[in-house]
Amino acid sequence: MVTIDGLTFEEYYNVAGSGEGLGNDGLFQAAATGYAVPLGTDIFHSYYAPADIVEAAGTLGQPMYARQWLSPDGKSAHLEAQSNVLSICTRPRAIIKCTA
Repeated sequence: MVTIDGLTFEEYYNVAGSGEGLGNDGLFQAAATGYAVPLGTDIFHSYYAPADIVEAAGTLGQPMYARQWLSPDGKSAHLEAQSNVLSICTRPRAIIKCTA
């Protein structure tokens, strides 16, 4: 990590499968590329949607939903948890792609 003129640069190392860089799933960045993301700003937001269950219909979304119910034979309990979050960047042009 290096800080120059108030900007902090941090290198992120990633390895996917048998090599580094861009994996088969496309989730990792290719070598010699990166993104400059402004920190300390209010440009990233997360919004929650209600769960896809009857009890949550027509309500405001919560960060997490969990519920349980007994099996018909009464010998076990079923558990379910879900979170329906949409995270967005409200100013996508503030994120700059960098290449070496």
